[in-house]
Amino acid sequence: MTGLFDVYTNYLRQFLAFASVSTDSKYKGQMAKTAGFLVDLFGQFDFQVKLLNHPDLNPVVLASYQVDPSYSTLLIYGHYDVQPASKSDWGYEPFALTQKQGRFFGRGVMDNKGQVLIHIVSAFQAIKDKKLKYNLKFLIEGNEETGGVEALAQLIQENQKLIKADYVLISDGELVGDKPTIEASFRGGFNATLAYQVAKTDVHSGIFGGAVPNAIHEMAKFIHQLFDDQNRVLIKGFYNDVEPVNQEQTKNNQALLQLSGDPTKEVGFKSLKLADNLDFYTATGLYPTIQVTGIKGGYIDSGYANIVAHQAQAKFNFRTVPNQKAKQVYQLFAEFAKSKTPSYVDYKLEAEGFHEAVKLDTNKPVFAKAKAILEAIYQPPISYHYVGGAIPFIATMKQLFGIDTVSVGLANQDCHMHGVDENFRIDLIKKGLEFSYKFLTT
Repeated sequence: MTGLFDVYTNYLRQFLAFASVSTDSKYKGQMAKTAGFLVDLFGQFDFQVKLLNHPDLNPVVLASYQVDPSYSTLLIYGHYDVQPASKSDWGYEPFALTQKQGRFFGRGVMDNKGQVLIHIVSAFQAIKDKKLKYNLKFLIEGNEETGGVEALAQLIQENQKLIKADYVLISDGELVGDKPTIEASFRGGFNATLAYQVAKTDVHSGIFGGAVPNAIHEMAKFIHQLFDDQNRVLIKGFYNDVEPVNQEQTKNNQALLQLSGDPTKEVGFKSLKLADNLDFYTATGLYPTIQVTGIKGGYIDSGYANIVAHQAQAKFNFRTVPNQKAKQVYQLFAEFAKSKTPSYVDYKLEAEGFHEAVKLDTNKPVFAKAKAILEAIYQPPISYHYVGGAIPFIATMKQLFGIDTVSVGLANQDCHMHGVDENFRIDLIKKGLEFSYKFLTT
């Protein structure tokens, strides 16, 4: 696979050079250039390429290649947008390929440019070798890092005939330890913002303090009522639709812990906070959660402003599991907010980014094929992973077409996804290329 790796490295260097940051409008031109790069790249190998457009999305690249009408169609999904990165934080240019200590570094090197490129380069090689066993479609979008959930689902629905496939393959995650997993479910969810206001303006803490409500205090009391001491959510009905965890799932998750060790130690947590005797992978993959992702109010700059804060805001991220409905969970939260907010507090609640959890049928033959190839390369056993995060595209394909996506992350566990020094181990890139080529040609 040496020649294939060299080709991959050349394309990766070009791909990473685009600062395709979807969260900042000043990079709009870079987004368009990145999509153009992909259009040109696929065009070199006689793919039929279309740009699918939606007013709320960056261009979606759809590239198709037909080998034989009698073959099954495989759609490979990825995204070309990346998280922000700055040279001052990294100490070197993040939008350039850097090699050191057996790793490639750069923003997007594993999330997701580097991983989707593994499948692109493998497909090109399979075409050259005349060994490709699928008709292929690549759908590579530019809003995965910003959400865009509803807009992408709408775009797919409007272009069902173009996008329809028999199977879907995705690589957009990490190994556990040094082994890949086959992802068996993904959590759904949404984001919400709760704003409190108790007066027209901040007031002097000496004159008013102790006699009037403080918006920050009220928000803190609300958040405190959301959870018990074990971080269980106290909203009535929140857990009603959660499926019981079975013995097979528990055994699988314990095996993952043997591979990974304690996933929290590297990032500095001093202890776990697990309710109901759960393990880490069960708590994060098969149970729902609410996380407070931000609090704003009052004054936090230099010195002190001796005030009673009249406004406060909190942001929440909800993660739901299969059998729950995201909008029903939101309604439960809305009713809870209404009942727990005092009458002297004016509040506003907003939510966005609704997407459903999805459970995949890993008993289908295509999963067995992937598992056999992975075990031949990485050695058994290959475990399943109930994923705490979300790839909303997977749920959309299940809802519209009834397709269970084969999702196999190929990047190292310490890849620093979204962080400084995002990296991809070179030995794992080579194994990923071997897996992809064998999957496409057998």
